[in-house]
Amino acid sequence: MHCDTLLGGFCLPHPDHKCPLRQSLFCSECSLFGHDLQACPEKMGKRLLVRDSDSEIRKKLQSLNIVIKKGQPSKYILKQYVKEKGLRLVYQPTSFT
Repeated sequence: MHCDTLLGGFCLPHPDHKCPLRQSLFCSECSLFGHDLQACPEKMGKRLLVRDSDSEIRKKLQSLNIVIKKGQPSKYILKQYVKEKGLRLVYQPTSFT
């Protein structure tokens, strides 16, 4: 069950595909209920997830073998890469802890 981790033993048993908590999730990409943007089947292979911090963006660019010259803004380089590849850039929130 999807809600078991959140509600513990306070929910009635039900199959995962009929979980009311899961069905309440709304995907802003395909505008359907039942999953969130992180699990959207339409965009799983067509997006690039990156944490929204300069150091994480630089790490991602290095992992993609993109050379960053001194003084170049890393967000701009990443946006150009995503545009060339036909991907959708999705920023993950940085943790506050």
